[in-house]
Amino acid sequence: MAHRPSRQRRRPERYRDSDESDVSLPSGSDVSDVETAEEGDELSQDSSPAENSSSSDSGSDSTPVLNIGGGRDRGRGRNRGRGRGQGRAPTQVQGNILPQVNWKNLDHQVPFQPIKNFTPPYPPGPKCNLLPNAEVSDVLDVFFTEPLLKHIVQETNRCAEQNGKLVANDNVYGPMSLEELKALIGMIVGISIKKIAQLQDIWSTDWVLNCPNYARIMTKNRFFFLMRHLHFVNNANIVGPEDPNFDKLFKVRHLIEHFQSVFQASYQLGKNISVDETMVKFKGRHRAKQYDPSKPIKRGFKLWTLADSSTGYVHTFQVYSGKSNDVEEESLPCRAVKSVITPDVHNVGHNLYMDRYFVYYELFADLKALGIYSTGTVKANRRLVPTKALKDACCNDRGKLITKQGDSHFMSTDDGYTATVWHDRKPILFLSNTFPAVEDGCSVPRRDRQGTRNIIQCPPCVKAYNMCMGGVDQADQMKGTYGVDRKSRRWYMRLVWHMFDWALNNAFIIYRANFQLTNPDQNCTLKNFRALAVASFVGDFSSRLRVGRPGHLPVLQGVRHPHVDLVQLGYLRAKRRCRICLQRGVRHGTNYGCHVCGDIPLCRVPMPCFEEYHANPGNCRV
Repeated sequence: MAHRPSRQRRRPERYRDSDESDVSLPSGSDVSDVETAEEGDELSQDSSPAENSSSSDSGSDSTPVLNIGGGRDRGRGRNRGRGRGQGRAPTQVQGNILPQVNWKNLDHQVPFQPIKNFTPPYPPGPKCNLLPNAEVSDVLDVFFTEPLLKHIVQETNRCAEQNGKLVANDNVYGPMSLEELKALIGMIVGISIKKIAQLQDIWSTDWVLNCPNYARIMTKNRFFFLMRHLHFVNNANIVGPEDPNFDKLFKVRHLIEHFQSVFQASYQLGKNISVDETMVKFKGRHRAKQYDPSKPIKRGFKLWTLADSSTGYVHTFQVYSGKSNDVEEESLPCRAVKSVITPDVHNVGHNLYMDRYFVYYELFADLKALGIYSTGTVKANRRLVPTKALKDACCNDRGKLITKQGDSHFMSTDDGYTATVWHDRKPILFLSNTFPAVEDGCSVPRRDRQGTRNIIQCPPCVKAYNMCMGGVDQADQMKGTYGVDRKSRRWYMRLVWHMFDWALNNAFIIYRANFQLTNPDQNCTLKNFRALAVASFVGDFSSRLRVGRPGHLPVLQGVRHPHVDLVQLGYLRAKRRCRICLQRGVRHGTNYGCHVCGDIPLCRVPMPCFEEYHANPGNCRV
């Protein structure tokens, strides 16, 4: 029988970032974060010889930093062909002399240095000037400015003209107008609320699938023509990779700069902020696409994000486009954090929280020089942090854990740094220059295997980390609920819709804060805000030709008089009697009405009270 050759296994995709290399941890040094969502963080790229060397100190009350790295570096992925993968060489710290850190003995009390008071230039919250009764359209104008929309209209028409598809005075292939762009954005946002599977269903003849209110805005051919040519830069200015001015993100650079400046100028961050990474799903081809098998979204664009811990407001972000050609002495996580630290957060007294991927002692020192205090979990191979000494305090000579849930040990320095190991379900390492090592009455709730709720002791950095680390996660959660998730072969559209979603979420946070000033007992939901945003974008616009007999599509109410739920939005406390029904002598209560005309309760369709009330010009205020 002929020999059957073995099938070679397909080689998986690898990280595009060559700064990162795997680090094998010593046995018994498996460290996890407090939250399970962080267990799959990217592996560190730092494995310099400085980490694996011992540093000694002549002080009698200090503990030397022992061998932290340990083990042999291995490459990511499976072995290539026959033989064992040798991995990449460890990253060298070029021109850097590591500082000497004098960690005190285990559980040695060091007087805690008070940190800088939080002194922001503005009260935390919206910085844009809005009236107490500001409408949704007023908040949207802060982020979707008229110059930005005019720029998109100009570039879209230019792209259609460059492709030879633009026809003057044509209802389908004609140039786009500013009102039509707003209506297009409103349609996309509205479709994301209704979760329409296929866009063609909007114009379907099947009454189960169609959406007549959206179909009346524009025809199907016009909608797909505009979506096909939606553009944000001039294609004639694109340069190749051989040009020194080559930019991988050139097609969205204008939008990135716009939203970065608007996000920072419109909101004052609170005391607690967090830094984390965000993945934007994309499976096509692009130089900036990243692959991370440990994340729920494994392929796509990676964004470094700074957000407010209490509200989830996205303050600034940076799109990671891969390794830079310039020689950088700092590691990628340190550069990522510094790229989102803008000057307006310097010397204010913010408390910054980050997960173990970003935490380095050198980064904490640089941020402290800028007046920013940091807290985060630590990997077991970080240099200048006594992780091995702390781990050994939790184990006996045979490597078996001797601590129980709630136990902790710490080591501190005279300049305010504290490294802590806390036993939750297993030992977890923390580094902080914000909180003291121990604090009376600091505890967190936990449940045992029987489901009994217990209160266990914890260091203050643990409790603060659990409360304040989720700022970026909260922003991603708001985006995931009603976010625009349309597939596209054009890579930049994924980033465009992601930034639009962030702008809508930030507008919602500002509108909610402004709304609660006059309605403290009411709450505005994200779904209702997005619905009002759709009505504000679309208005009474329709590009359909109004010829022939009237169609069967219902008339969409204009933005000047939207039919909204007055009770749910907080304009009325309870259901009221309809104004028109009251004049007819009919007793009929309703939650709906017109807020523009003074919170007038009016029945919903099919009852014509809303149209009958606004048919009288004397009733309308605008």
